[in-house]
Amino acid sequence: MRRGIRSAAAHRFYRHTLPRVAVDAVLVAFAYYMAYWLRFDGDVPGLYSDLFERTIAFVVVGNVVVFAACGLYRHWIRYASQRDYLQILQACVLATFALVLYVAIVQP
Repeated sequence: MRRGIRSAAAHRFYRHTLPRVAVDAVLVAFAYYMAYWLRFDGDVPGLYSDLFERTIAFVVVGNVVVFAACGLYRHWIRYASQRDYLQILQACVLATFALVLYVAIVQP
């Protein structure tokens, strides 16, 4: 008798998922801050500072959601393969497009 894949088994929640999500959120926020800081040599103009403040929450939450949707939190990566690297690249590109769409549509 063959057993079908249960939906709960396809989306397991492991004990190491929350720390990975937290670390990813902190690293994404730090990278976004450093992108502004390096672009303007530490002196961010007021217009861009406002843009940063209005988009930082979407960037952090959006990246975590995109990473989860792309399956980066499904398993513990001890030894990464080429497929894992492509999955990470795909998630980063999708998150970047999501930010561009957010800024274009919402116009914060």
